[in-house]
Amino acid sequence: MPTVPTIKWGRVEYSRSGKNFAITDPVVEAPNPALDKGARLPGFNDDFQGAAPDIGAFENGNPPLRFGREAAPGFTRAPWETH
Repeated sequence: MPTVPTIKWGRVEYSRSGKNFAITDPVVEAPNPALDKGARLPGFNDDFQGAAPDIGAFENGNPPLRFGREAAPGFTRAPWETH
């Protein structure tokens, strides 16, 4: 009988190679049934890595998206923000 991958909702913590992860982390890592299982949306997720886009907020292998003023090229923090 084939096995069917399941996804448990909520914060599910696990450890691999001495590093702790959680399912709620925004970037999924292999092995994971969400990798390469998404649908390509032309002009939206063309920069995917692998056979297809990943299901989730971020594509595995790409840097996380940046929003707000931190997304601007050459962004530097004000002195009071560095602590």
